[in-house]
Amino acid sequence: TSTLLSKICNVHTMPKPRTVPNWRSIKQQRNFFESLAKKLNFKSLDDWYNIKSSDLHDLGASGLLTSIYASSPIKALASIYPEHDWKVWNFRAVPQGFWKVLTHKRDYFDWNLCFGRFRVFRMLVSYFAF
Repeated sequence: TSTLLSKICNVHTMPKPRTVPNWRSIKQQRNFFESLAKKLNFKSLDDWYNIKSSDLHDLGASGLLTSIYASSPIKALASIYPEHDWKVWNFRAVPQGFWKVLTHKRDYFDWNLCFGRFRVFRMLVSYFAF
């Protein structure tokens, strides 16, 4: 009878509405990013350093990034994975003005010294001269 009724009344079955994730929930965000990591074949959190903003938008993360993290993958990852020691300078792009903050420069130099990256360190010291 429902098909007869739909024919008579020209009623079409409406698709079920999509469930919209609750982006305020860090757990939902983390689940989403873990599903992306699986799609991207990421083996560790450090693999996120190579992602571009445009890649995340193409993968459906624009709603989350724009509504909560001001379109910043770095802010999103730092919030979703606070247990990871993120090195902002390892991302493809750092936030505008990042290198103007003295503590950021010092952290970067300390990190370079720690890992024996002296050639890069010397070059940057001459560039950023304190």
